[in-house]
Amino acid sequence: MEITICKGNEYWLVVRFAYATRYVENMRQIPGARWDRQARVWKFGYTYLNVERFIALFDGCPVVVDGELGLECEPLERHFGGA
Repeated sequence: MEITICKGNEYWLVVRFAYATRYVENMRQIPGARWDRQARVWKFGYTYLNVERFIALFDGCPVVVDGELGLECEPLERHFGGA
């Protein structure tokens, strides 16, 4: 089950995945992460600490980093690779 992370805007990252309890529990561990019911995505603040937390929580999971985000966020690109 693939997880996609992309840049929502300069302040938010957006994460999409088909429902999986483990992934939801991981997202809830990221400070400020919230479920956007209308868009059906998870969002969290685009900060270095949150990116590092996401990497730690989703290590070993099939994460695809959107091309634009991969170009500007080296830790995500290095750990998961790009789209």
